[in-house]
Amino acid sequence: VSGLPDWVAPGGGGGTHSLWFPDAFPTSPTSQSDHFDNASLDVKWTAWQAGGGLSVAEVDHFLKYTNTGDNAYTFKGHFQALPSGDFTITVKMDLICPLVAYIGAGIALYEDATNNPDTSNVVAWMVKTQSGVAWTRVTQLTAYNAWGGNPSDGQHGTFKYSYLRIRRNGTTLYFDYGRDGIQWTNQYSMAQPFVPAEMGLILWNYTASTTGIALFDWFYYHGADVAVSPVGLKISI
Repeated sequence: VSGLPDWVAPGGGGGTHSLWFPDAFPTSPTSQSDHFDNASLDVKWTAWQAGGGLSVAEVDHFLKYTNTGDNAYTFKGHFQALPSGDFTITVKMDLICPLVAYIGAGIALYEDATNNPDTSNVVAWMVKTQSGVAWTRVTQLTAYNAWGGNPSDGQHGTFKYSYLRIRRNGTTLYFDYGRDGIQWTNQYSMAQPFVPAEMGLILWNYTASTTGIALFDWFYYHGADVAVSPVGLKISI
C-alpha cells in the first residue's frame, strides 16, 4: 500500500494459517446460494407479497428491495425450498432508511409459503430501525399481515449489523449477527415453532410515506450447523 512500509514475513514459526474471505463464496457453493449478480432474480426464488408494494431488482451485484411505507404489518419477500436437516443460512445486507423509521429486513423461514402463501407461519431474523436506534429482532408471523410476537430484541445504537445468520441443529434454531462475517454473536435460540418448508428473504415497512431499501449482497445456504465459525471462502497458507 502506498505510503506504508513493505510487509516482511516474520521468521521462524511454521504450520498452516487460515484466511477467511466471508464475502466470497466457497469453491463449490450450494445450488440454493445466490450472489445476486445476474440481470434478474434467479428462477429458484418465488415472490411472497400478497400485500404487494415490493419493488425488486438486481443492481450492481445486489438484490435491491424497495418499499414505500404500508403503515401496517405487511411483510413481503421471496422464498425457495429448504432441504431437511441441519443448516446455516447467512446473508450480508444493508438496510437503508432513517433510524427513526419502523422498517426491517433479513432472513425468513416459512412453514408452507408454497401452498398457503397468505397464511403461512413465518419466523424472521431481521435488522430493523425504530425510534432512532438499530435493532436485531426475531419476529414470528401467523400470516403475511399478522404479527405473532417478538421472542428476542437486541439494541445496537446507531450501528445496523450487516451479517445475519440462522442455524438449525436438530430442532433448535439459533439467531446470530456479525459485524464482519468472521466474528459472530449468538443473540437467541429457541425450539423451532414449526417445521419450515422454505427459506428466504423478508422486508416490512410500517412507516407511512417513508421509503425503505434493503440491499442483499448475497444469500448462502450450507447444509450443516457451523456454530459461530466464519462462512465463506477459506484459504490455508
